[in-house]
Amino acid sequence: MKILVVDDNFVNLKVAQGFISPYKADITLASSGFEAIDYIKSGEKYDIIFMDHMMPQMDGIETTQLIREMGTEYTSNVPIIALTANAIKGVEEMFIESGLNDFIAKPLEIKRLGTIMHRWIPKDKQLKSLSSSRNSEPVQDSAKQSDAEIIISGADTEKAARILGSSEALLEILNVIYTDGLKKIPRIRELLEHKDYKNYTIEVHALKSVAAGICADALSEHAKKHEFAGKEGNYAYIDSDAEALLMEYSQLLENILPYVQLPEKAEEGQLAPPLAHRDYIARLEQLITHIDAFEADEAADLIDMLIKTKLPEGDFRKLHDIKNYLDDFMYEEAKACTSEMLYR
Repeated sequence: MKILVVDDNFVNLKVAQGFISPYKADITLASSGFEAIDYIKSGEKYDIIFMDHMMPQMDGIETTQLIREMGTEYTSNVPIIALTANAIKGVEEMFIESGLNDFIAKPLEIKRLGTIMHRWIPKDKQLKSLSSSRNSEPVQDSAKQSDAEIIISGADTEKAARILGSSEALLEILNVIYTDGLKKIPRIRELLEHKDYKNYTIEVHALKSVAAGICADALSEHAKKHEFAGKEGNYAYIDSDAEALLMEYSQLLENILPYVQLPEKAEEGQLAPPLAHRDYIARLEQLITHIDAFEADEAADLIDMLIKTKLPEGDFRKLHDIKNYLDDFMYEEAKACTSEMLYR
């Protein structure tokens, strides 16, 4: 069984992958409608496609229509299921008229996913053992008992663990939300600076869904207000309140941080002695030089060298964040984080 999931938000992709993985399917993740089209054109044939509704540049409806217009028997009939955080009255008719077959609301729920899978996956590919995935309360109960220690202000982690199915799934999603959030906040600020309210609305729509996925209801509702302000053209509200929204988002990331699993740090005895303060400063200045020259590989090598030494408190995590920024070519953010270490 082959499944394609299309969503521009990495957190949503990982959440969907986690929900679908018990079905033992071959899961492909696409971060845009363009990428999904490329997979289809390459000859890949999926048994079902989960398609996010709101995506930048080309949304889920446009992507679906392009797939249908390919005109083959497969592209005309493959089940395409909308993923939407706006499950309001009339949305099902809109999706069906646009060429989609069904929809599932975000945040995802195990029972609803089971219903969709049962309805649209070919009967000969459905696994009998997975009928239990539609009624998984025993798994959720065990998750509830094991998640008492996961306490995050602003999120109902006990409820989130029940929805996700296990404490392990919750912790994995928290890692993704934190890492992705470090990149999303600068992205949202950039959109605000350029008055790009169209893409700002798409980003806060995604934030609404991400926050709801871990039952951070206050942040989700706050993001929803900004989404609707964007759709209604109420840009004055966005400009006046965006900083409050970003502060709330940043605070959630800070609250998640204690549960983020960084790459394993070497044991104390395996670390090289700390660099002299003057030498450490010189390395950080060298790191900024590499970043300014867009030399991501050289910067990453320098970071790898530094994390093998005994570092000042908190710098291991900061260097890890800088490396994440470099992986996504976010040089300004990487430089800002390095400068913060250099000039503290």
